[in-house]
Amino acid sequence: MAEAQNAAPAGWYPIADGSTQLRYWDGAAWTNQIHDPATPATIAAIVPRQPLRAPDGTSPNTLWVWLIALWPVLSLLSLVPTLFYLQGIADTDYTNSNAVIAAALSPAYFLIAAAGLVVYLVLALFSALDYRALTRAGVPQPFHWAWAFLSGWIYVIGRGVVVRRRTGRGLAPMWVFIALEIAIFAVSFVIAIIFTIEITSQLSRFAISQAGYSF
Repeated sequence: MAEAQNAAPAGWYPIADGSTQLRYWDGAAWTNQIHDPATPATIAAIVPRQPLRAPDGTSPNTLWVWLIALWPVLSLLSLVPTLFYLQGIADTDYTNSNAVIAAALSPAYFLIAAAGLVVYLVLALFSALDYRALTRAGVPQPFHWAWAFLSGWIYVIGRGVVVRRRTGRGLAPMWVFIALEIAIFAVSFVIAIIFTIEITSQLSRFAISQAGYSF
């Protein structure tokens, strides 16, 4: 060790004769870095970890991710009972308390709740199938499908970022999903404003009638 200290270039040198352990000499002094080549865990600790990459030519696209990307359009099916429900609320006779309760708890209300649950579960199922398809295609450690239980947004964006790192592409489904979600949100917002104005007008008429005035 004395000779190494005096003349050897930087590198790993045996701590003692017959020992498998090595200490790192930085060219000027011994460091505290010690490792044993016979211990795989030690070698793994000092060898830089290679980035996870899928085999060349691996496709990041699956049927399931495109169904998820187009899901905002499919979810419009739940908008139909919503429109019927809102129209029923707007047309309610607010002078009749029973009519108000009946409108609020109409079959359309429960249909909306059921449609929302179906959308939630099917989206999670498609995410799981997408995750399995990516794994079988050779994509290492894809974004886990269970994130879909929190939000379709989280899964689609997380999936896009991770698969981009693994394959070098795969962001198209994410952008399609985001564009459709924004467009549908804008349409839903306009519809909500229209029905809010109509319901507010109905409530105003009810309040005036209760005060003893009429149009």
